[in-house]
Amino acid sequence: MSSWAVVATVKAPEDKVLAFVAHHLSLGASRIFLYFDDPDDPAHAAVARLRRVTATRCTDAYWTERGGRHERHQNRQARNARDAYERCSTAWLGHIDVDEFIHTDRPVEAVLSDVPAATIAIKLE
Repeated sequence: MSSWAVVATVKAPEDKVLAFVAHHLSLGASRIFLYFDDPDDPAHAAVARLRRVTATRCTDAYWTERGGRHERHQNRQARNARDAYERCSTAWLGHIDVDEFIHTDRPVEAVLSDVPAATIAIKLE
């Protein structure tokens, strides 16, 4: 079976962040990387203590270490996804928004295991 993780840059109410985390952990994600666009987001404390969640506050210091904070949120999302990719040890890393939820009729690991080995990216509908 193929291991997988998800990454999201989040700026959402705490209940939405918790729902996202609970859903993807229940599907078997090995790790969830959350980057809090608002470094003071109270949801950080709620998820930072979870064993399979890596919660990062995107502080001024965080962005300074990465060459500065991009104005466009899409660029911040891409930078955070790259950071997660560099830290990730799973076979697959899904980059999705906090309001998106993976739904399959089979376990995610089984779906990913069916992807040909030479495939480097897939798109979920």
